[in-house]
Amino acid sequence: MNEKQIFKKYLARYLLIILIVVFCCIPFGAVTYRYIRDYTISSNLNQLEENVKEIDSQVGKMHMIVTMMGEDSNLLDLKRVNGPLPGKRFLYMKYMRDRLFEIHTIYDFSSMSFLLFTNNPVFVSASQVDDSFYDYYGKFLKCTDMDADAFRNMIFQAPVSSPYVGVSDLTYYGSQKEVHLDQALLYIESVESKTGSMEKNAYMTFIIDGQKILSTLLPEECRSAALLQVQDHAGTIVFSSGENATELLQTKLASGGTLNNGQYQFLTYKGKESGLTFTVGYPMDGVHTQLTYMITLILLYLAVGCFTAFLFTIGWTWHCFKPFRRVLSEIAQYQPAPEKPINEYDYIRDSILKLVSAKDEMEMKMLLADTQKQAILLERIFMKGFSGEDAKQQFCEKYSLNPDDNYYMVEFRSEGGDASGRQRRVFEIVEALQNGYQGNFLAVYPGPDKSYAILTVPADMDDDTLKQNLTYLAEDTCNDQVTMIIGISKRQNQLEKIHTACTQARHTVRAYRHRQTNCVEFYQESYDIKNSSFHSDTLRKLYDLLLSGNEPTLRELFAEIQKESQAQPELYEFRKTEIYYSFLFTIHSVCQQLKLPILAPETEQDLNDMSLEQCLNKLLNICSVICQKADIKRDQKKEDLKQQILLYMEQNFNRAELNAVMASEELGISEKYLYMLLKEQTGRTFSNYLEDLRMIFAIKCLEETDLSNEKIAQESGFGSTNSFYRIFKKQTGVSPSIYRKNRKS
Repeated sequence: MNEKQIFKKYLARYLLIILIVVFCCIPFGAVTYRYIRDYTISSNLNQLEENVKEIDSQVGKMHMIVTMMGEDSNLLDLKRVNGPLPGKRFLYMKYMRDRLFEIHTIYDFSSMSFLLFTNNPVFVSASQVDDSFYDYYGKFLKCTDMDADAFRNMIFQAPVSSPYVGVSDLTYYGSQKEVHLDQALLYIESVESKTGSMEKNAYMTFIIDGQKILSTLLPEECRSAALLQVQDHAGTIVFSSGENATELLQTKLASGGTLNNGQYQFLTYKGKESGLTFTVGYPMDGVHTQLTYMITLILLYLAVGCFTAFLFTIGWTWHCFKPFRRVLSEIAQYQPAPEKPINEYDYIRDSILKLVSAKDEMEMKMLLADTQKQAILLERIFMKGFSGEDAKQQFCEKYSLNPDDNYYMVEFRSEGGDASGRQRRVFEIVEALQNGYQGNFLAVYPGPDKSYAILTVPADMDDDTLKQNLTYLAEDTCNDQVTMIIGISKRQNQLEKIHTACTQARHTVRAYRHRQTNCVEFYQESYDIKNSSFHSDTLRKLYDLLLSGNEPTLRELFAEIQKESQAQPELYEFRKTEIYYSFLFTIHSVCQQLKLPILAPETEQDLNDMSLEQCLNKLLNICSVICQKADIKRDQKKEDLKQQILLYMEQNFNRAELNAVMASEELGISEKYLYMLLKEQTGRTFSNYLEDLRMIFAIKCLEETDLSNEKIAQESGFGSTNSFYRIFKKQTGVSPSIYRKNRKS
């Protein structure tokens, strides 16, 4: 492949793209210019609307202040005064001054506010109070072009036509300094009370600085050059700003939106609250300057961008072609260049396909191995729990689980049909749940026909909702030959008990596997066992049967339990662990009693893998072995007890008070059992065997000693000589004395 030719081809393509982009920018620039111009004018109108709303809001506040002042009791008293103010009312004026000062402190749109009364000379402002307006006017408030009477009449007559009056050269004293305003707008309103007198004899005036109006309506950059005219509802001009503003703005209708040959852009807006009409002439020079600046900036960015794009194109082409050239060199080592000239992409694609195929095959093998490893690890966690806190933390981080979330363990088990159908059914329902479940979902497939999954519980989900969703999925993936059994554990809130929850899910599935229909069931921990064959009396009966070695009756007991388990498989499957360990505890108690070796219990894993029938059969086999060992142990104990009885009687026959009751108590057995054992061992009763032992001892004494008959009777246990004579003669046919003589002779 010709590498230089390929590089030139790619560079030409990128340069062509840049040229196309540049030519497309020319009409885009024209459209952008018009859009920016219209947008600037629209923005000015929107800004004017917002500023007028701000002035409306201030006028509303002034009206609210006047309304609030109208309910002031001190102001009502001042309104009632005719003529000069009495001395006792002077305190009311001071209070009203303080009230105006508070208002002025909070409300700063107005430069100053004051009160005048038509029926008395009282003047009240935020800074001063005086009962002589004429003295006050000349000293603290004045307009250059009017005297006190003209100013006072202007205040009282203005609200009749319009509450707005424009004045010029206004000077007032406020905030401890003299303030001069070239232009000002006065807002005048009569102070009236809804509850008191409705007479209009008090007027409150707000002085609004003209610069304040300009700063509120116009942006700073165009205040000096812009035109502004403010008219009241009657069309009277109350405020204007700008050179020849009044003459120029009167021609706005004829100019169609621009003024003075396009030097100004005409905008007008009427305030809803104030009733004032604001007419503004924005200088177009500012708009043109702004547009020129923006277009220049755009062209500069475009030029810099084109130059940068040109340099970037060369560098990008070289950068992209460098690995491309390296790829061509590497491929040439494995596959020679084709004889026919072909496209470089076809050449690379054909060469790489073989490598990719081998690589994909290797990655698939590695992925399958890793997936299988992860599945084994996950299954081990589900079955046996976590080996430590670190293992739990790693598990939560890897699968994005919160250890404090509630969760369920679920087992999906398919029954019936062929192996492929069962496997497909499990896979379909797990995939459907994984795609539609709201919380976290993690599944593993330990076998072709079953799957275990952990489901975190959303805050708005309860057991019934989960069961309804799983039932819908089981029915939605319905298969006539394959049924689905879904077992759900109890809701868990400790991740350390994940293996316990998995066991509950497995028990639930095993409990309902006998059903031939789809079912979704939760793990049940409590059942009514009132009518069950398995209860505390069953364990006591088992204990007695094991001790007695009654294997036939024992088998009947197990047959009864197994029969009932077949009639109520769910109840007994859920109680399988309880039954197993209860029986095993009873068996251990019997082993301790019989001193037999204690059997090691089944592991939890082995117990979970066994069915209830297998569990009962294993327990029955254990009990049969114990019965056999108990028989052997009992026979050995019986023989030992017989020898113990014989030894006891041989050692205690000389006690005259000895009888069967005393012997049974001292041997620790019942009197009846004593009779039975002695009869089996000697063939004689207790009293007969006791007489035999005493007779043997007495005969030995008569033959080997010279003891008297009284002494022999006492030593052999007969008690009295008469009893000795009577029993001896009964046994031998002669008296003891004759027997001794005969033995000597």
